[in-house]
Amino acid sequence: MKASPSDIGKFFGPLIGQHPKRARPGHGSFLMLDVGRPFKQNRRLQYEWHLWIRDADWQLTWTGQPIASSESKRQVIQAAVGRLGAKALEKVARDQAARETRFIFSNGTQLTCKAYSDSREDEHCWLLYMPDAHVLIADGSGELYYLRSDVPEPVHSPA
Repeated sequence: MKASPSDIGKFFGPLIGQHPKRARPGHGSFLMLDVGRPFKQNRRLQYEWHLWIRDADWQLTWTGQPIASSESKRQVIQAAVGRLGAKALEKVARDQAARETRFIFSNGTQLTCKAYSDSREDEHCWLLYMPDAHVLIADGSGELYYLRSDVPEPVHSPA
């Protein structure tokens, strides 16, 4: 189901004021932020909320100054992203036309994610996994989707 960019506050509302319990780089330029109570599933530690920055050009700034980006060296990304654990999420803003999302944290820290200029519709800029078995997806075309996370996505075949 498509979600309206104006509803983004509703989806991220429970995260406002919370600090990521775990913030880390993933494969390549992927980022992962975990928020909420931890729990074990299949012998792995997970959290209620999981934000996965995926196929996106992202930049992390502090008081307007860039400190890391999706093109930074791994050590720079790791150091910068690790500091997000001390920052509370204050606001999330989405500009659908620009295909950009700004995650605004305390103390002037901001994570801006934008779809690559050549992103396809089926490429996900970011995904927010929620405790109610749903996921909010920002795709490469700028659209938001709210889907079940416990069922496979439909496969689109070329026309």
